[in-house]
Amino acid sequence: MAIQLVPGQTASAQSVATGTSIAVSFPGAVTPQDLLLAKVSVNNGVTVSSVAMTGETFAAAVQLNQTTDTQRIEGWYAKNTVGGQTQVTANFSATDTFRAIAISEWSGADTVAPLDQTASANDTGTAGAAISSPDKTPIHNGELIWGAVEGDGATALAQNSPYTLLEAETTVATASAYQIQTVAAPVHTDFNLTSATHWGVVMATFRPAFDNSGGKRPRIRMRGPRVRLYAPFPQPLILNRAASSPVVIFDPALMEAVNCPWPGVARRLDEVVASGMTPPNIVLP
Repeated sequence: MAIQLVPGQTASAQSVATGTSIAVSFPGAVTPQDLLLAKVSVNNGVTVSSVAMTGETFAAAVQLNQTTDTQRIEGWYAKNTVGGQTQVTANFSATDTFRAIAISEWSGADTVAPLDQTASANDTGTAGAAISSPDKTPIHNGELIWGAVEGDGATALAQNSPYTLLEAETTVATASAYQIQTVAAPVHTDFNLTSATHWGVVMATFRPAFDNSGGKRPRIRMRGPRVRLYAPFPQPLILNRAASSPVVIFDPALMEAVNCPWPGVARRLDEVVASGMTPPNIVLP
């Protein structure tokens, strides 16, 4: 299943009035089992305490404190939405005047562990025009690549190809953009800023849900100290096996396997996700 931006489901807000939070609402109610992303920025050394929406749980994906201009730029996400609500609120550790938030809704994302790669970068006291995050390589094809930027004093903010701009706010000087990467390859977030004196950029990638509409049954093949799981995923997933034990140690990147229809594996991976074990130890059925 491909990740897609839900049509019409983006919104943003900025403020230069004093406050300890900032809120914005989607044009329509959020759909169940979707992914929500939020760009949050605040200035003057203030931190982001939380991002909240009734019924949903947001977690920080990537956070950057640009110490040169004291402005933070962060990405937060809520997975497997309950749905039905519209307003998202970012809360801060203290009052501040420069605050911004931008939200977007995505269908087709992994509902268990969507976050994959993250990266961030900032200048060290020099101005920037064409700026980017470090390269990261997503684990899977079809991942959503999301990025955000803050540019102190920027009069214009634009994305570079193949990104699509989600929004840009010139008063607080922040923006966000995205692309869907068809084939997994090294990638970075890429922006152009006009007249920025300092800048910070963040990137996060999100996994798609796996389509098992063909009904193929995963197979496990054990050869020596390695185990290979063949499943209806974009590529085989490699696991390690303890030499003298039937315990299989799954890499955290394999959490997508909870979507597989094989009850024994799916049930045990569900238990691991619920327990928060990293790396999880699973006994094969």
